[in-house]
Amino acid sequence: LELDSTGNIKVGITPQAHVLIPRETVFKARGRGFKYLGEVPDQSGLYGSAQLGLMFGRSSENSGLRAGLALEAGLGYALNNKIRFGIGSGINFIEDIALAPIYLRFEGSMTRARITPVYSLDMGGSFAWYNDEFMNNNGSVDGGWLLRPGLGLRFNNLSSSVYLLVNYQMQAIKYQDNWNGWWFTDSDYNYVEQRLMKNLNYTIGFTF
Repeated sequence: LELDSTGNIKVGITPQAHVLIPRETVFKARGRGFKYLGEVPDQSGLYGSAQLGLMFGRSSENSGLRAGLALEAGLGYALNNKIRFGIGSGINFIEDIALAPIYLRFEGSMTRARITPVYSLDMGGSFAWYNDEFMNNNGSVDGGWLLRPGLGLRFNNLSSSVYLLVNYQMQAIKYQDNWNGWWFTDSDYNYVEQRLMKNLNYTIGFTF
């Protein structure tokens, strides 16, 4: 076996005869235990994804460091390796708040190497609620728009991949506190505040 000048694979039959196999034909093979090196062929069609992320950040107010956990999944369509788009959703837990984001995702690989830099951009919104009984009884929280760009690395296999991302997440939130007959006054107390939560997310995921 050897490569000719055009990158096709030359297979010798006899010392005087040989067969040329197009490189794309070999890359599309799906033999069990098949391994390959070099570039990844373009893949198109539907694909699924799942990811786990750790979230760290602050609100637009002068609050302390906040940490959280994100579990999300998505369904997308690949035009090729560099252009993919789809939808995603999941659940995020940040201190006493739970968020259910729903977003459009645009992503892709920057090269055709097996290990390649990748980009991603999530745009959408989130539903929000308190996961604390005391806060639920005395107030409410509403989600808002979501914007989450990211960069990372993708480790490609034949029909799946593992990726690592660092995302900068911006999430709009509205808080409303309602206190009936607060201890220092006979009147009801209502407080509304708009915040912008800014998180740095460290994410590991896979596509299939």
